[in-house]
Amino acid sequence: MRLPLRDTPRAYGKVTRALHWSIAALVLWQFMTMILKVGFGVSPRESAIVGSHGPVGTAVFVLIVIRVAWAFANAGRRPDHGRGFIGIAAKAGHGILYLVMLIVPLAALARAFGSGRGFSPFGFPLFPTREEPIAWMVTFGMRCMANWAGSLARC
Repeated sequence: MRLPLRDTPRAYGKVTRALHWSIAALVLWQFMTMILKVGFGVSPRESAIVGSHGPVGTAVFVLIVIRVAWAFANAGRRPDHGRGFIGIAAKAGHGILYLVMLIVPLAALARAFGSGRGFSPFGFPLFPTREEPIAWMVTFGMRCMANWAGSLARC
């Protein structure tokens, strides 16, 4: 069966699948970079892999926004997960994942901006370095990022 470009009630299309697997691969990359940084003390100066965390996170965030927009564009065409427990669990699980993938980068950006660090993913400045910190932004970012597994309850 050849996959269509757009979603249909019988199958997800090529664009949905490409976005899904691109995001999955990049999120795994992000976990690997943080394991290297936190678990082994590797700094961005020591490893280009760890240094890629910010730009790759930016790419994940952009892909998530595109993925959500694409899902809305295909809302009436997508396969049904069913009304039973599995269908509800699939919808809820994906909803939570998308929420986390939106909140985590926003918290990291708030922390970086609030601490005065500049951020220029792929060489495009989102905000410049500043000297004066913004305490509430740093606190919000640190609370959300300190323990990512339980961070949503504290944000």
